[in-house]
Amino acid sequence: MVLLKTNDFDLYIAFSDNIIRYNTEDLSDIHVKIQKPAIPDNLKQSQIEVINKEHRTITSLEFSPSGKYIVVSTENKQIIVYDKNFNTIKNMIANRSPSKACFTPSDDIIIADKTGDVYLYKLQDEENKPVLLLGHLSVILDIAISDCGKYIITSDRDEKIRVSHFPNCYNIASYCLGHTEFVNKIQVVNNVLVSASGDGTIRFWDFLRGTQLGIIDTNIAIEQKDLLHTFFEQMNKEKVEVHALPITDMQIRVGNITYIAISMYNYDYIHLYCTDFSDFNSKLITKLKVDSAFSFCLSSNLYVFQNQFSSFKLVNGMVENIECNLDKLHQKYSSLLTSVDNSGFTVLYKRKFDNVQEYLERKKQRS
Repeated sequence: MVLLKTNDFDLYIAFSDNIIRYNTEDLSDIHVKIQKPAIPDNLKQSQIEVINKEHRTITSLEFSPSGKYIVVSTENKQIIVYDKNFNTIKNMIANRSPSKACFTPSDDIIIADKTGDVYLYKLQDEENKPVLLLGHLSVILDIAISDCGKYIITSDRDEKIRVSHFPNCYNIASYCLGHTEFVNKIQVVNNVLVSASGDGTIRFWDFLRGTQLGIIDTNIAIEQKDLLHTFFEQMNKEKVEVHALPITDMQIRVGNITYIAISMYNYDYIHLYCTDFSDFNSKLITKLKVDSAFSFCLSSNLYVFQNQFSSFKLVNGMVENIECNLDKLHQKYSSLLTSVDNSGFTVLYKRKFDNVQEYLERKKQRS
């Protein structure tokens, strides 16, 4: 998996246990390798073996609102906080494998784990004691903090979006219900929540009231109907009934024109929408052809990695291919960079099991 993130003029490329920071102005780069975690003294030997066995593969990378810090989570339960010069501020082990890490408005750290719990870590707390904020009965896939900082929004594998007061998260403000599959991407834009899901839709919400304001059905624009049919058959064999190609990533650029870029599972296009937030009318302005395995980042420009780097400029609703200065960077780190693998994405679907037949067989044997 390759993660692309931007912060001002810096492009961050995270892959395996490596981070590259590339400055798009002076074309300089810095390479950082994730160091081994600091093992707490109270861990059992079996727990230590699990932590050392798991790969230090980066699962999320986010920036603090102040711009001073970067938080990174890995598959082996490791949470690392760097300053902007990549000096290590914290290097700790979470209780369970994190699915997402982010910052509060005051630069404290919020961690969601794969059991559905969300914890708060105080940046100034040297003992790194987590405070439980809230819990879901399912895997939390994404977190967002409202612009005012008074609400934390969490989405999960069970189609739910929960809006909780922060920091008193036991006080639930609303639920945004409407998606029919897992909700894997959420973002607050101009006090409106935008969500993307495995049901192939992007939805706009008044998150305090839990009401839907608009919707984009991304599958309408897919011309390769055989791709949909193949995916449906594949999932049917795994005892999963699906009705749409799932969205794998969604990124939003806010400005005079608000752009929403999305990717879908095993689909070799990026859909780029232009959305008017006054009436939530969205227009598909382009379908950008890419390889089937890729990752992207939408900021001032659109950056795409697909075994090599490409960059595009967005001007007045038009997409222009621009000269990419990342060729030398790719050559320098080609031995480390690998192609994007989304093969594990379908595990987010819930399998259906028929236990009735097995029960009837056992009942027959007892009679």
